[in-house]
Amino acid sequence: MVAYAKANPGKINRGSPGAGIISNLAPLMFERMAGIQTTHVPFNGDGRLCRPCSAQRSTFMYVDHLLAALCAERETASARVMDSKRLPQVPNAPTFKESGYDIDAYAWYTLVAPAGTPADAIAKLNRAVNQVLVREDFISRAQAMGMEPRGGTPDDLARYIKQEYDRWVPC
Repeated sequence: MVAYAKANPGKINRGSPGAGIISNLAPLMFERMAGIQTTHVPFNGDGRLCRPCSAQRSTFMYVDHLLAALCAERETASARVMDSKRLPQVPNAPTFKESGYDIDAYAWYTLVAPAGTPADAIAKLNRAVNQVLVREDFISRAQAMGMEPRGGTPDDLARYIKQEYDRWVPC
């Protein structure tokens, strides 16, 4: 795809549910790294992306884990995972890093408390959340929805948010 895109700038369509979110920013990062340019085609939500892929109107898209697995069942696509490891939902899809691109970009969700919440309350909530995140039943349900549970400390989260801010704001 990269060779074709370099020889045919702007001829590859890239679908996403809109500008300014990870499913648009991550492909832009990939395009810069690969030295290619695609045409952005915004869609109203991730679920609408599989149909154009099968009709070959959109040949490059960033979707969540669950949608990637669903699309892969119906398509003959060359998928890459923008995470640091292969995912159980799409086990045959290598990571971008395995393909030579230093990309680590995934949607993430977190639980936050209002400013001024007492430290002991935050510590108690953090322990409880981390205990849930490692339970097999929770992991199974989260993966079925296309999520990979990851825990940590409030300090880990603060560092991660700062890293992500510094990385994505310049985009």
